[in-house]
Amino acid sequence: MTDLASPEAGELAHHELEELLETRGRDLLRQVFQDHLDLRERREREAVERRRPHVIGSDGLLRPRLETGHGRLLATVFGTVKVSRCAWRRLEAANVHPADAALSLPRGRHSHGLARLAVQAATRMSYDASLEAICRRCGPVLGKRRLGGLVVEAARDIDTFYDARIFQPCTPATVLVLSVDGKGIVMVRR
Repeated sequence: MTDLASPEAGELAHHELEELLETRGRDLLRQVFQDHLDLRERREREAVERRRPHVIGSDGLLRPRLETGHGRLLATVFGTVKVSRCAWRRLEAANVHPADAALSLPRGRHSHGLARLAVQAATRMSYDASLEAICRRCGPVLGKRRLGGLVVEAARDIDTFYDARIFQPCTPATVLVLSVDGKGIVMVRR
C-alpha cells in the first residue's frame, strides 16, 4: 500500500483512489488467504512427520506413500491462490488428499464462493453482464464458458429437489391440523 504515500497518489481524484484501493485491497485479501493456506500446508506436513497416519481412500485401498507439496489452483472471490497439500499415493490408484476434504475444496478450480457469486449474477442478468460484474469485483478469475458451467452445476440437482417435494395424496390415517388465530378481518370505521 505504499502507492498511497507516493507523490503521484496525492494527485489522484477520489474515484481513482477508490479504484486503486479496490484493486490493492483485493490483492491484500488474496495474499492473506494464500498465507493461511500456506500455514495449513505447513501444519499438515509437520503433523505427518511427527506421526505418519495410514490413509485409506474411498475405494478401501491403503495409501502407504506420502508426498508433500502437491498443489492445485483455486480461483476465489479474491483472486487465484495455490493450495499445497500432502498426497497419499498407491500405484494404480488415485491420490488421496485429506486436506481437500478438510478445506471442503470443490472438484474444479473455482471456489464455492465464486460459484455462488456466478449463479447469483447469472440469475439477474445476461452472462456477458454477469461476467463483467464478476471480473470487476474479483478480477479475471473465470471466463464466460466456465460461468455457464458453474450455473449448470448449481442447477444439476434441481429436478431431484422438486421431485422430493411432490406431495403424496392423503390417506385416512393422515392427520389434518389447522391453526387458527381467531382474529378474523379487522375493520376500520371511518
